[in-house]
Order: sequence, then structure tokens, then C-alpha cells
Amino acid sequence: MELGLQFENILCWEESAAVTATREESMETVIPEYCPAVARIVETTGKLCIREKLVGEERCTVSGSVKVTVLYTSEEAAGLRSLTLNVPFSCPFEDRTLHKCRTLWVTGRLLLAEATVVTSRKLYVKVLPEITVTPYREGTRRLCCGTEEEPTIRRRCASLSLPLLCAVAEKECSVTCQSMPISDHPPEDLLLYNAVPTVHSSQRVGNKLMVKGELWLCTVYRSEDRSLHRWEEAMDFSQIVDVAELPEEADYVLTAQLGDSDVRILRSEGSTTFGITAHLCLCISAYCRQSAECVTDLYSTRCAAALERRNVSIPVRVPPRSIHEDAALQLDFDSPPAFVCLTDWDCGNATVSTEERGHMLRTTVHMHILYLDDTDAPVSTTRSVEVSAATGEVNGFVTVCCGRPTWQCSGSTVRISIPVIFSIGSKEEETISVISTVELTEEDRAKSPSLILRRMAEGETLWDIAKQYRTDEEAIRNANHLEESDIPSGLLLIPKLR
Repeated sequence: MELGLQFENILCWEESAAVTATREESMETVIPEYCPAVARIVETTGKLCIREKLVGEERCTVSGSVKVTVLYTSEEAAGLRSLTLNVPFSCPFEDRTLHKCRTLWVTGRLLLAEATVVTSRKLYVKVLPEITVTPYREGTRRLCCGTEEEPTIRRRCASLSLPLLCAVAEKECSVTCQSMPISDHPPEDLLLYNAVPTVHSSQRVGNKLMVKGELWLCTVYRSEDRSLHRWEEAMDFSQIVDVAELPEEADYVLTAQLGDSDVRILRSEGSTTFGITAHLCLCISAYCRQSAECVTDLYSTRCAAALERRNVSIPVRVPPRSIHEDAALQLDFDSPPAFVCLTDWDCGNATVSTEERGHMLRTTVHMHILYLDDTDAPVSTTRSVEVSAATGEVNGFVTVCCGRPTWQCSGSTVRISIPVIFSIGSKEEETISVISTVELTEEDRAKSPSLILRRMAEGETLWDIAKQYRTDEEAIRNANHLEESDIPSGLLLIPKLR
């Protein structure tokens, strides 16, 4: 007959391999009538905004737009000018790993944003976004945790305590901030901006998660006298998001992705400020330790027990660890520049290599710098800095991102520093041999000896002996006057259970 088993499901999320695709988009655009004609393009930058993801059978489509900003000069008006336009894109993915995924995380970066002059009032714009999707699935692992009530059954159990990724979620929110008043050289026209969100802390209260962070804003603007200026400020924000579906006893890891954003010049009586409305996507990973009692072995003192087993692999996950390095660049000018600003920056993918000194992480940070030359003409240049960091063995994914830059001007020298954060995730498997079925067969034990004397072999346990002779460990200890902590030596008396 088959023994009735009891099972428990362990909930664990697991991620599939990320899938990356690029999509080139281009368009011609006419310069609006309210903008002066283009004489020379100084710089082109772009911001990637992901708006929608549609998941179907073995297919996913990510769509959005690239907000392209073109800085240019004109013969019709003095000072640097700016034109902003949106280039839509739609990036399809066809991959089986996307089939029936519970959650799909989407990240992206812009590999190219360029504009060329067709005529003085027409531009050709080309962008190349790179989109990466990471599918997550909610999975369960079935473990034997007990049996039906049967007095002849002896069970050996193991207590499991496994760190798991127990949930992932995306939460969207909108942040509105206002800068301090700008007293010196108030802006006439906003030319370009960058915004970097950072999550500092989170605290769960009931079904809500209180998120606190910082939104750093850096703007390049033209004042009334046509001169260029830079304004930067870090503004605190707080948000409350609903996390009722996430486990309460968990450690949360949050990252904030900047979506669509809008920066405006706010003028009031005697005061000029910048106002920003930014849409954020909060990517939440919940890690928790799950405990379970798993039956690892069993036998019957009356029947022969035939056990069928199967191996169950459980994805063990812990919060990723981070390594921080700086991408440092020094610019030396012939004379102190009238204006210099970092207008855009990005890092490439992280690579892992094995060297004599261990495992090394590497990436390249690309910086776009806008400055005025000796003739006060705006000039843009691009520099690349390689960043490396030593690490231990890498057995999971590695991602990299750039933080908020800082710069110092000392005479004719400008030093730029950008924090680079390598995030190293774990990807290990805990394999457990699980009992799936037990078949019991009645046997006549009338002719078996009532007493057995034997020595314990090397590596053998009382459980092994009790199982072999269909007795139990307690009976052996009682027959040999052994305490729980005693290590048997010499001959053991193996009693027969009636």
C-alpha cells in the first residue's frame, strides 16, 4: 500500500536570463516658427522614456520615446539655442523565456542620439535605444513535510532555512519638486537638464511602504544677457506606495528609474525657480528567509518501505552587494573657462574577467562636456574613462549604473567625478533530495531474531542501524543505557520491536 504523504509548497521567485535588443529610429523635423533657424549644431543629447510594455505568447513589445534635445547656434539670434522633440520607438522581443512571466522589468540606455542639418529649418534626427528585459516568474517547490498518522512509521526531518527572493514588484509614482530661488543671473530660457533620482530609505507601515529619497536636478540655461549658466540642486522627496501584495517580513531593495519628466521655469513676483515633475518607476525586490520542516528519510518498523525520491532545486537569493568606484576626469584649459558643464553621461555594460589579482569588474563611462572656448563659442566634447573594481567570485548577474556627478573648478583645471555602482547579485541553487512516494509491503517478521549484537561501522549512525533492523533509535539507547549525547562504542544490543 502507498503511504499518505503531506507536502508543503515553498514560494520562490526566479529570474530568467535578460534579453537585450536595439532599435534604430529616425525622423525629419521642421524647426518651429518661434525658433530661430539653425546655423551650427553644438550638441545632441537624449533621454530614454519607457512608457508601455505588452507581454503576449512568447513575445513582448516595449514602446516609448526618446526626448532629444538639440543645442545649436543661429545667425538670427545671439546665444545658445535649444530645440526639444520626441522620437517614438517600439522594440519587439521574441523569446520563449518571456512566456507567461509574472513580472517583466525593463531597463534601457541610449547608445546614440544625433542630429544633422538638412536645411536651416529642417533637421534629421537618429536615435538608437538599447532595451533590456528581465523576466521574473513566481515559482513553488514541493517538499514532503510529514506523513499520515501511522504508529509504525519513523521519520527523520531536517529544518530548512533558506534565503529567497520572495517577491518582485513595480510601483509608479510622481514626484514634484521646486528649487530654491535663483537670485544671480535668473534664467530666461531653459536649454537642457538632467535629473537623477536616488532612494535613501524605505519603511513598511501596514500595507504601505514609505519611501524617502532625493531628486538631483542640474540645468543649463541662458540668462537675459545671453550668457550660459548651470544650476544644480538636490531636492528631497517622499512617497507612499501600496505593497499589500508583498510579504510583510522581508528586506526590501529599491531602485528608482526616471521616466517621463518635465522641467519648467517658475516666475513669481521677485523670484525665479525651477520646477520639476518626474515620473518614477520604483523597482522593488523583497528578500526573506523561509523555514520548513522537510522529511529526509523514513521507514516502517513493521513493513518494508520502498522510497522514491526526486531532486528539487531551490533558487537561493540574497540582496545584491554593491561596489562603488569613481570615474574621474581632469580637463585642463589654456585659461579659466567662462562656462563648463557635464551635459550627459552614461556607462556601458559591466564585464567580468579573471586576472592574477582575482576577479575584476570593468565598465567605460562616457561623458559629454559643454564649454565656451577662448572666443566664447560653445563647444562640445566627449571623453571616456575606464573604471575597474576588484571583487570576489561572481556567480550571478552584474549590473552597473552611474550616480550623480560632481565637479570642481580651480583656475584653468576642471575635475569631474562620477560615482559608478557595480551591483552583484547571487544566483545559487540549493538541491534537496525529496521523498515523492512511499510504498509499504507487509512482511512476516516472526522468524527474525529477537536480539542482535553488532558494532557500529565508521560513518554509520543509530538511525541507519534502526532503519536496517526496523527498530528505533530510542529502543537502541534504552537497551544499551545510552544518553542522547553518547557516542556508541563496542558491541551494541539491537532489540526487536514487538
